[in-house]
Amino acid sequence: MQKVKIIDEVDDNNKDYFNGFSIIALKLFLILIIIFILCLYFLYFTSISIFGFLKENNHIDLTKFTQYIQDCSNSINYGRDKIYNIKPFISVGIPAHNMENYIGKNLLSIINQSFKEFEIIIINDASEDNTEIIIKKFQTIDKRIKLISHSKKLGVYHSRIDAIYNSKSKFILLMDPDDIYLNENLFRELYDYNLKCNLDK
Repeated sequence: MQKVKIIDEVDDNNKDYFNGFSIIALKLFLILIIIFILCLYFLYFTSISIFGFLKENNHIDLTKFTQYIQDCSNSINYGRDKIYNIKPFISVGIPAHNMENYIGKNLLSIINQSFKEFEIIIINDASEDNTEIIIKKFQTIDKRIKLISHSKKLGVYHSRIDAIYNSKSKFILLMDPDDIYLNENLFRELYDYNLKCNLDK
């Protein structure tokens, strides 16, 4: 009777091939897992940075989001249809929060402009220092200064929107309260540039 020999060993060349293939597959699998984890990490922190302002008491408040969208829409329309005046030609909007060290110099830089057809709209964003007192003193000197005060701090964005809503000019210049070294001909140059380029067309 002839004996049958059972071969249970794989050829060494094939063995090396399969081992190499499994190592490559394992490496690819680990790389995909790492990429997936990094993507989750990125999405998590991106969502925090984008929607962090919506969080209140560790809960998402969608009313703030809808208000933000509405404000963006309003800012496009300025909420000022058909209330433009020929004078003042420029409305200067200034948000201010605790800027007592700068607001006076800022107003002087504006008042001393060679171009005089403008109004100044200052939004006092719930300042806790002497910002509002200084602004009111300047109001007694120059009637072109309009003061609007917030009872609670709303931030620069909302302050600028308020300045736009309350402006009377077709052209609005938004400034920061620490802009204190303005060229005295800045407004004149803006006016001349407008005439030259027909920016209101």
